[in-house]
Amino acid sequence: MDKIFMWLTLLILMFVVLVPVTYPLISDFGAEFAIFRYLFHINLLSIGILLLSQYIYADKKGFFSDFEDYNYKKRTALFFPINRIHSFDFILFFSHLVVVLFIFFTIYR
Repeated sequence: MDKIFMWLTLLILMFVVLVPVTYPLISDFGAEFAIFRYLFHINLLSIGILLLSQYIYADKKGFFSDFEDYNYKKRTALFFPINRIHSFDFILFFSHLVVVLFIFFTIYR
């Protein structure tokens, strides 16, 4: 097991554990105290950044090499016309995009 990958996973889980703590604060006191809104959004942003860094680290270490070879054989050009784009990359990109848009529209509404 890779130590850096394990530490990134533990950091992600530490921030995920904080979501149930920060959400009641934002729902109960979010209108009066802006710091609780910022803590909640910083928590979500840190989860997204850590997930992205974990994905980049795993990609650089070659953890996805067998997985991608299998998917290349399984997919057809009908669903993914560009060969260099992976389905997991789409999911990862759009999940972070949803989190960033949620933070943006929550702060600036």
